[in-house]
Amino acid sequence: MSITRTALLAAAAAAAQNCSRVVRVGTFDQATPYALAPATRWLDDERACFAYYRQPSGARALDLLGRGDLDLAFMGSMPWSNAVARGAGVTAVSVLMDIKSSE
Repeated sequence: MSITRTALLAAAAAAAQNCSRVVRVGTFDQATPYALAPATRWLDDERACFAYYRQPSGARALDLLGRGDLDLAFMGSMPWSNAVARGAGVTAVSVLMDIKSSE
């Protein structure tokens, strides 16, 4: 089920009312453990709430990170390594999964 942009903005606004910082996260439609975070809001607390924005590609997420429209993003190794090769100021925080056997 797709969430409309208006619903996302309303959810982010509601989150902002209950915490001191909203962390804007770019995510993708994948069946991975981190996909539960937006649905359950299990990372939220009184200090920070996470607002999730679906991204169509890693390149788009990198563009939004560069403009300051996202605070962090989940992405594949290819867009991240391309950004690093171009000199973008990105940092890998964690590797979510090892997919070498599936490629």
